[in-house]
Amino acid sequence: MAKYQIDATLDLHGKPFREARQTLFEFIRDCHQRNIRVLLVRHGKGINSKPFPAVLKSYANKWLQEMPEVLAFHSAMACHGGTGSAYVLLKKVMRKKQKTESFTQNDDLNKKDIRGKSLRLPL
Repeated sequence: MAKYQIDATLDLHGKPFREARQTLFEFIRDCHQRNIRVLLVRHGKGINSKPFPAVLKSYANKWLQEMPEVLAFHSAMACHGGTGSAYVLLKKVMRKKQKTESFTQNDDLNKKDIRGKSLRLPL
């Protein structure tokens, strides 16, 4: 993931549990709809969270696994927050991919030779 430029960042530090969950889900959906694919999510290491350490870190991992928009995620490099942050790679937006595929299929079906006759493509 370090080869990619980070396009958007979300900081969940200090957010209450429910607000953090809602914010993360909305952020992922919004980025996916806008075709923003490389994200940095800062959930923190949970050093100061009591009585249970690293609650947001653990749940961010669980939530990211549940989201169909997420292709992959991994702990960030130290310069981006290390294990207190995660790189998130989102899937490509399907509607753009479908347009490209249907254009290619229609283009192949409509090819004609110089005399205007349809070409027969081998199966």
